[in-house]
Amino acid sequence: MDVLIESLRRERENAELEADLRSRMRLHNQQIIEAKAPGFFAAFVTNLKEQCDKLIAEPRHPWIEESFPGSVKLNGAGVPRREILAELDIKGQQVKLYQAVKETRYHTAQLAETDPMKITVDDDEELRFRFRGHTYEDPCDLAVAFVRYVVGFGKPMEFPRP
Repeated sequence: MDVLIESLRRERENAELEADLRSRMRLHNQQIIEAKAPGFFAAFVTNLKEQCDKLIAEPRHPWIEESFPGSVKLNGAGVPRREILAELDIKGQQVKLYQAVKETRYHTAQLAETDPMKITVDDDEELRFRFRGHTYEDPCDLAVAFVRYVVGFGKPMEFPRP
């Protein structure tokens, strides 16, 4: 009976240690996200602007309607077109996404919240952003994917890589 009690006690202690370790890892990851996410998001917005500038000659070029610290709204061109507002939510460890489709020139598109971009931390303490089923660790790659998604609503386009 003593062996059973000792075994149960060890299992409980191990479970408590694992829970404490998970809690400390979540706190550590939250601190990394709080420190690195604003810079990553700013680089993402800069890359979005660069991608839009490269595609300005295309008939369905994307354009940034508004950009504030921690948020950006990207529009496709022509109709129908996709419009997406991205807002950095550090405490929620995500980028909230609001999307609308403008069907006609005279239609006012209403933004609705969609699946967010989740922010995680890898083993090397680098940020990873998950967007539409793919994980991105480079702001340029994420910007290219974002632009492709917005413009891809109409006809497909080729996207130059910096």
